Amino acid sequence: MDRDELHDLVMSFKEKFEAGKFEVQDPHLIEEMSRVRLAADGKIDPVTVGSMVRATALASIAADASRP
Repeated sequence: MDRDELHDLVMSFKEKFEAGKFEVQDPHLIEEMSRVRLAADGKIDPVTVGSMVRATALASIAADASRP
């Protein structure tokens, strides 16, 4: 996944999470989400995005796509 796609994916997930559209109860995922940082150019720093955040963000996109 390229950096622009990762940025869009994580930001979309973050917006859903903050709006209460996606509930997260796993403390490890919440901790991983808190480690996500922006780089100097304002985009997500890929090094700070853990595998749980990536997987959950992808799952949230898939869930949206499957809704009528």
